[in-house]
Amino acid sequence: MNLLFICNQNRLRRRELETTMKRTCLAILASLMNLLIAGIGWADDGALKGYPADWHEPLVFENDNVGVTAEGTLRGRFRHWGNWEQELQSRLADAKANAKARGTPGRKLVVGCIFLKDARVVFPNIKGGDGKPLEGIVSTPQKYIDQMKSSCMPEFNDFIFAFTRGEVEAEWHFETLAGLTWTDERKSNPAWSCQPRAIGEQLEKALAKYQDKGIVLWCFPGGTPKPLNPIDAKQQIAGPPWGISYPAWPLHGGYCLVAGSPLAELIIHEFNHKFLDGLGNLQGVQLTMNHGLGRLAWANCGLVPKTRTDYALTYYWIIRRDMWRRFSVAPNPQPVESFSGKAYDWEQVKHDCWFKLPELDAAALAELTTLPSLKMDARRNANYRRFSVANEDRGKLKSPYVELASETDAELNNLLSLATESAAVLQTDSGTWLIVRPEMADLYVNMPGLAGKNQPPLPVYGYIREGIRPLLVVKAPAGMPLPGGEEGFFRKTGKSQAKGIGNLQKP
Repeated sequence: MNLLFICNQNRLRRRELETTMKRTCLAILASLMNLLIAGIGWADDGALKGYPADWHEPLVFENDNVGVTAEGTLRGRFRHWGNWEQELQSRLADAKANAKARGTPGRKLVVGCIFLKDARVVFPNIKGGDGKPLEGIVSTPQKYIDQMKSSCMPEFNDFIFAFTRGEVEAEWHFETLAGLTWTDERKSNPAWSCQPRAIGEQLEKALAKYQDKGIVLWCFPGGTPKPLNPIDAKQQIAGPPWGISYPAWPLHGGYCLVAGSPLAELIIHEFNHKFLDGLGNLQGVQLTMNHGLGRLAWANCGLVPKTRTDYALTYYWIIRRDMWRRFSVAPNPQPVESFSGKAYDWEQVKHDCWFKLPELDAAALAELTTLPSLKMDARRNANYRRFSVANEDRGKLKSPYVELASETDAELNNLLSLATESAAVLQTDSGTWLIVRPEMADLYVNMPGLAGKNQPPLPVYGYIREGIRPLLVVKAPAGMPLPGGEEGFFRKTGKSQAKGIGNLQKP
């Protein structure tokens, strides 16, 4: 019995030892995995927060990660997927480095912010309770003033600096004006529009000291006036719209906007009505429209919140660096490149590509692709770009072709769905023509090197635009085999895995 007991005890001890050793090995392995994960940067910095679980590992390019969908299409360049604050801080660091390397002062976006004290609103054609014209009074609430200074201004400044790549720096001047009087001639439904032009003489006099400060935009608060002599409690004076721009009237050289809320997004949006909507007049090429940014389909590219994603990526990838270096709200049209059919080195033109590359109309595209009937279906109310050819030219096209447009396409063909893809392809005897989104141009140009091939970067031939979404045209060799999807241009898709240990690196 004692011998049996001893044997059993020894067996139990061996099992305990084996269990302990297994646990120790697992713990060491887990520690090594944690170190590995930390080393490639997606455990601690939140780079994959919110990244879709069924998507493939991101592509790494320069300091960015490129989202790769489950279908193998490319969706957005990011540093920290789903984490706006970390993305902003990373872009701010880049902007500071760029500003330092530039060595010269950047452009200024000077904002004048006007707070009101006891402003009067008079309606001479609407009677109040005392038989006299209805009057109201409005002052900017202290809470609004505090929010403008403590959150709106610094958020606006960081946004402008980060996403103009450090080329533009915002500067604010705050002023409180007392005793201004608006007169509104409407005969019913009293409402205060807060249109600055309506009291232009008062404002020009009150703000004369800022005449030489170079103020680009004047921001006026909204608010709801308090009636002074209403007929009854139902007689109210409505406040101005949530946000509205008045770009046609310059106040000491700047234009005016009304902001009904102290939010950076609102100020950016109203500023865009002057700058983005006015690019054709200001610099000479109309690239996009403020109320069309949602059609860029950038909302699902991994940043939050949605409006800042639309604004940020438009600023970063469509308004190129040298355009920001020319930043002004005064007209300064630039010469544009004419089409000659020649190839361009992307590195030489990328910082000002809309001016150093030619715009390709239907005739230019037909000449380059040797498809005489080539046409572009570019509807402003749709998230796709379809490049069609007539039946007589179909035999010249070597790449897949679809007849019907779709906003969810994920195949390499003549259709680019802006919400799901990054490129369309037209392969003919003259070349493999890739029509790509502007944020992906760097990747497609450098495709040979990224795919591990000892070949030079691909040339760029121009761009296509229709007022909302400019697209770049890149040429690859005519006989290049086409992969099963966009991801295959850059790596073997068979080795690409769903979210796990891959080539995501910490910027």
